[in-house]
Amino acid sequence: FPLKKDGKMVWIDIGGGTARNLEFLPVEVIRKYFKEIVICDISASLLEMAQKRINAMGIQDIARVVEHDVTASSMFDVLPAAGSVDMITMSYSFSMIPDQKAAIANATKLLKKGGHIGIADFFQK
Repeated sequence: FPLKKDGKMVWIDIGGGTARNLEFLPVEVIRKYFKEIVICDISASLLEMAQKRINAMGIQDIARVVEHDVTASSMFDVLPAAGSVDMITMSYSFSMIPDQKAAIANATKLLKKGGHIGIADFFQK
């Protein structure tokens, strides 16, 4: 996904679990390019580990965890505003979501114009 030169990006990691994806970016890069990162998952125990990772990285001023179902319309009450998100990732979580159409529809509503959704998952032909 492209990083904006001016920074101030908003990233939501749907099904982000333990926030492992954060470790693929150096803290300096996170601080330079992101103003908000949300790790969203339905598993409280995984999000507990995510919060520990966020704290260990020292980015709790930028990143937060949210326990919520992204297929529910109430997700708009707890996630960044519709039309304000630069990128959404789903790493091996999309295939675990029973209502995939609702997940994509809601994720699309969150994206700002020119935003990106990145999915890495298991798919069958």
